[in-house]
Amino acid sequence: MTYAGYTARRTDRDRQPPRRVITGALLGDPQPDRLKRSEAIRARLGMKAQVTGNIPDKIIPLLRAIEDCPLAPGELADVLELGQSTCDDRVKTAVRLGLAIRTGGVRNRRIALTKEGRTSLEELPQ
Repeated sequence: MTYAGYTARRTDRDRQPPRRVITGALLGDPQPDRLKRSEAIRARLGMKAQVTGNIPDKIIPLLRAIEDCPLAPGELADVLELGQSTCDDRVKTAVRLGLAIRTGGVRNRRIALTKEGRTSLEELPQ
């Protein structure tokens, strides 16, 4: 089923949210598998995060840094030698996976390791 006046988009914006791919498929998109192909290309080129077990490789240094004691976000960025925004993104990922937790208030915020994070870190090869 096609609609007059519809032209399938071939931009990166189509690849981002799945709803556009679904809309394109409903309106007769000539390439309905573009999202799968895009993800396969990104994985092959190394643009997707590599995962060791259930922990992304980029998160492992963060977990090792907070293994002994909780750190403040600024201290963590200094220890990891990363920018504050990059470090914050990795902390968000670790929190989302349940490997780390934010403790304290606004002024004395700390990032600490959870029990799941500690067991996942112990299971990793040294």
